[in-house]
Amino acid sequence: MPAKAGIRQKETDMKKADILISGGGIAGLALAGILGNAGFSVHLIDGAKPESLLDSPPSGRTVALMNSSLNILHATDIKNNLLEQAAPLKTMRIIDDSKPNNPAPPVDFHAADIGLEQFGFNIPNNVLRAALYKAVQKIPSVTLHMPDTLAGYTVEPDRVKSQLASGVKISSSLI
Repeated sequence: MPAKAGIRQKETDMKKADILISGGGIAGLALAGILGNAGFSVHLIDGAKPESLLDSPPSGRTVALMNSSLNILHATDIKNNLLEQAAPLKTMRIIDDSKPNNPAPPVDFHAADIGLEQFGFNIPNNVLRAALYKAVQKIPSVTLHMPDTLAGYTVEPDRVKSQLASGVKISSSLI
């Protein structure tokens, strides 16, 4: 990874972290929660204002998460009514459109056929992101920089030194 030039930082001005995550979407917040709960020092930066994560009405965008993905999210310690706002995925329909002149009939697979209550859940994106944000806020080893953005970084043999647009400087093992 090439280093970006122009960042000179004093060691005494720098915050230390094991990991710096740039991006507080669903994936970034989930990763921060998992790593923070595993004992890593994590700094997460995102341009969103926290209140926009908590006060936005459902947008209609959703994510379908299979049960194994939900198990990963449980590692972030989401403790709320997330699944009450989700729709269970009880049937999967496979449609083969590879032969437009001779289409195969759709095939339905039911979770109950393999002893499952559901394959997973369809969850509104902003509901999931807000739940992750709330969970990550409670983890002592996670520091949130919101709203903020990554202004630049330099890669050294054993550290990455980053500067945020706000002027905060962070030295981390991984970005």
